[in-house]
Amino acid sequence: MVALPWLAGIIRVVYWNNTGAAFGLFPAGGLLFTFVAVIVSLAILYYYPRLPRGYFPLRLALGLQLGGAVGNLTDRLLHGTVIDFISVGSFPVFNLADSSISVGVAILILTMWIDERRTKAAQADEAVSLTGSIQHPSASSTEHPLE
Repeated sequence: MVALPWLAGIIRVVYWNNTGAAFGLFPAGGLLFTFVAVIVSLAILYYYPRLPRGYFPLRLALGLQLGGAVGNLTDRLLHGTVIDFISVGSFPVFNLADSSISVGVAILILTMWIDERRTKAAQADEAVSLTGSIQHPSASSTEHPLE
């Protein structure tokens, strides 16, 4: 029985053993991805407490990535593979940990992009204010300082 019959043709719950990375990529890399998950998890656990207190987007991104990495790592250690179970249309089968990692990476990229734009804008504002303060108040805008 499907709780929402109109979703039956779009989303299905299936059972799929995934030996590779998210969405079935690199199926022969199980041991490598186990090692990477451990390293990434340790790096996030090290870096997270060093973030500025109010920096919520980066904390959210790292939390989602850590949860996804630990979830898939748990599957690999307990079952030897990651168990994927969400099938949407013709998209590769995935699980909640894959989704968590993907959303975390998207938030991380968006946060970095926004911060870079803010930094460039602040630097431009600072350059304008420095340039403006160098000019002598009695100097006319038509005068050139080297003339």
